[in-house]
Amino acid sequence: MQFSEGRGYDRSLAVGAKAAVKDVLALKKDERILIISNPNKDVREISMAIFDAAMNVKAKPVLMFQREKGQFDFAEKDVITAMSSEPDVILSISKDRFGKDKHGLLEGYTGKRKYNDIFEMLYEEEKA
Repeated sequence: MQFSEGRGYDRSLAVGAKAAVKDVLALKKDERILIISNPNKDVREISMAIFDAAMNVKAKPVLMFQREKGQFDFAEKDVITAMSSEPDVILSISKDRFGKDKHGLLEGYTGKRKYNDIFEMLYEEEKA
């Protein structure tokens, strides 16, 4: 079952989500995509539409919600753990901010250099 079947979001979002998944992200079958969002109606519905579009191309989406974060808030530990699983694609669709990486700030991550944020490490290490 898809979110749209339960009227989880405005169906007009499906066209944009399909374009994002196919043309921008170029998701393929079995690729893992982690979508991190907030319960805020607008970003929640966009996230749900992206989830459905990913399902339609036979990708493996996971959708996580955390409460809205401000400039000084930490991201939830479970969100950081999910990102550490190194999915093929990570999307943060938030009303305000994603939140700071407490583990990264306290202990850091080691790669080609030391990073204080898991997202930054994954992005930089994959680019190389």
